[in-house]
This record gives sequence, structure tokens and C-alpha cells, in this order.
Amino acid sequence: MALDAIPPRELTPALRKAIGLPARAARYRWSFAALTVGAVAVPLLLAGLPKVLGLFAFVALVGLPLGLWIERRDAAAKEELFRHGALGWATVLEVEPGGDSNKDRPVRLELWVEGAAVQTTVRGAPLARRGLEPGADIRVIYAADDPRRCLIVERGARPVVDAVFDD
Repeated sequence: MALDAIPPRELTPALRKAIGLPARAARYRWSFAALTVGAVAVPLLLAGLPKVLGLFAFVALVGLPLGLWIERRDAAAKEELFRHGALGWATVLEVEPGGDSNKDRPVRLELWVEGAAVQTTVRGAPLARRGLEPGADIRVIYAADDPRRCLIVERGARPVVDAVFDD
């Protein structure tokens, strides 16, 4: 008897917000970037600043698209992990302070995978900005091949298992 494949999880807009994914993939506006470089080119060349123009053009036509591509690649990896990852429970070991924007609080976790404790760090979890404290139990989705890659899904208590023993 063959095992049926588990269908991928549905990723709704509410879940996207809960795990820190963008609502939709942002596209780079090449026409606006080219128009901006063209509009800035004339005054900078007349002022005798070709190096500044070159730097501006490099940032607008290479740097920003590269940064957007990296963000999209990271979001696609998180989406794939959410859709096909394994569910598990983890305990929060530490929540480090965030940066200036308070968006990238690193959360150190300990999760149990197949009888072994795995410690990992998750960055940019929206739940960390809403009062996640050390010792809390959280639900995570982790990659089966590398459990250190995981997403924090929700806060909650582990299920209580009642056992009845017959003597």
C-alpha cells in the first residue's frame, strides 16, 4: 500500500502576514528607474559630476534590482518551507533586542526532531515583535532535511496527552 502524498498547505494573506511574508511579489519599475536616471543625468553632467551620475545609475539600475531579487528569493524559500515543511513544537530560549526599526529580532529556539534537540535562530518573525518571551512554547514549521531552517507560525501550549494504563 503506497502512502498518499500530503497536499501542500494553503498560504492565505492572513498567514502571509503572520509569518512575515510580503502580500505580493513587488516588481521593479524599470521604466521609472530609467526615466529618473535620464532626468538626473543632464543636471549632473552640466555640473561636471559624471562620477556621481555613474554611482546614481549603478544604484538605480543594478543595486536596487539586486536587493529586490534577493528579497524575492528569500520570500520564495519561506513560502516553499511553509507549504512543504514538517510541523513541530519548539521552546523559545532567548529573544534578542531588535535593531532600530525593531523588525529583525532574532529568536533562539530549541526544537526536538526525531529525538534530538536542535537549536536554531529565526530572524524577522512577526510574533517576536508582539511579546514572545523565553520559555514560551511555539508552533514551528521546519525543513525535514535541515531542521535549523524553520518558521515560527503561532504561540500556544503543547497538547496534553492523557494516558490510561491498565494494570
